[in-house]
Amino acid sequence: MATSPCSPRARCRVVAKAWGTPHPWLDTRLNRRVVMAFGPRDTEELETMAGIVAASHTYATAD
Repeated sequence: MATSPCSPRARCRVVAKAWGTPHPWLDTRLNRRVVMAFGPRDTEELETMAGIVAASHTYATAD
């Protein structure tokens, strides 16, 4: 699993598509934009995860 910040829209999409889940510490220590994405099981899921990580990086490093 990877934990990453993402836009509210991306977070909703990751959860809705069952690619991840809201982080269990969401309301205690973490920013509401953090999601835990599940590890990929095959090449197609690996490509999806790469897209999630890239979008997360773009979001986290935006000015």
